[in-house]
Amino acid sequence: MQKKLIKNLFSVTLIFMIFSSCKEKQKLSPDFINLQVAETSLPKETAELHYTNATGEIIVVFAYDYNDPAFTVPMIAEIEKVYGTAENGGLVLPLIFPDDFNGIISRLYDYAVKENIRGIIILGAPDYTYSAIIKIKSFWEDNEPFNIFSFFPKDSVTAQEATCDLILEYNYSSQEELDGIVTDLNKVIWEDAKTILLKAIKYMYNLPGKLPINSDLYYHIQNIAGKGNVHPFVVDSVLNSCNHYVFTKEN
Repeated sequence: MQKKLIKNLFSVTLIFMIFSSCKEKQKLSPDFINLQVAETSLPKETAELHYTNATGEIIVVFAYDYNDPAFTVPMIAEIEKVYGTAENGGLVLPLIFPDDFNGIISRLYDYAVKENIRGIIILGAPDYTYSAIIKIKSFWEDNEPFNIFSFFPKDSVTAQEATCDLILEYNYSSQEELDGIVTDLNKVIWEDAKTILLKAIKYMYNLPGKLPINSDLYYHIQNIAGKGNVHPFVVDSVLNSCNHYVFTKEN
């Protein structure tokens, strides 16, 4: 009971910190990257040999809507070709949910508490992913030395905002809805997800430290997903998160 209360209090504290930091721009430390919008290019088609796990691995989790072999097999093959996978000394540790987690997303903790983690990218975060991230943050005493990106999550939005550095959701354009394309979610977003993921891995690899939780995040997500393609997530609420964005597919 006491542990549950502590965990709940920790979640509320995280949410308060996120929203508070959005209201007042933080002063960046020397470790924070300072940039203008300059969209990240796609990596070369052939393997770039300087990508290794010598300075840490980037965990990529393929979860809901992105754990189908029709997506994961060619996607991981592409990652292997460009960045290399951890088992072969490369940069990326690809994990598929639920197979690599014994069906429980909390197992993410076991992968993320190693000293050689450079970052975590989650596609289609399942329910209670935030709980696993809270546990990871607790291990690092809320000072984890890496960034956590969550793209197109199925987890609680508020909880994702409170625990991840960047959240990107997918928004269908009105033309897509008129064309009826939305009847097959995978066909609509897999190609976009592939491009965003490849860029995000490269971007995360080049980051010198933790991203600032303030309005500068807008520049970072534009560099990953493309200027004009992403917009801040807006709700009718006093509390608007500065780390939550929406991707709209270009017509």
